Amino acid sequence: MLANATREMIENNGAILQKNNSKVLEQLEKTPYSQIVFPIVV
Repeated sequence: MLANATREMIENNGAILQKNNSKVLEQLEKTPYSQIVFPIVV
């Protein structure tokens, strides 16, 4: 039971991270290269 809950949490976190990453990538595509500041803080 605990293992199932943990797996579910991990899967949910994975989905959230994927969504955030796609937003970051979209933003990077819209940003001129000269404006990108490294390191990118995640």
